[in-house]
Amino acid sequence: MENSSRPNLMYPTSLLSIHLAVAKRILRYLKGSADYGVWYLKGKEVRLEGFVDSDKASCLDDSKSASSFVFYVGSDHISWNSKMQDVVAQSTTEAKYVSIAATANQSI
Repeated sequence: MENSSRPNLMYPTSLLSIHLAVAKRILRYLKGSADYGVWYLKGKEVRLEGFVDSDKASCLDDSKSASSFVFYVGSDHISWNSKMQDVVAQSTTEAKYVSIAATANQSI
């Protein structure tokens, strides 16, 4: 329909159809993996570890840095995140400090 009456909708429609297909795939995965989980055995030592990283000025548009972290309990990752920082860091040290602060807040 958009081919004959609204050619300006072809591109957004194709993008939406791709996103809809991905959303359906994710929902099928969730339905099929509802029984999955993380199990911890009694008596086994469980250790919490966290890792953090940053990439200064990784966004070419606004020079914002990227932050990422992951937390493990044993060998299972339980929390992770990767996002652009809210501020523009003036140095690599500042970008790392912002990442470490965000990770510390998440760990609490």
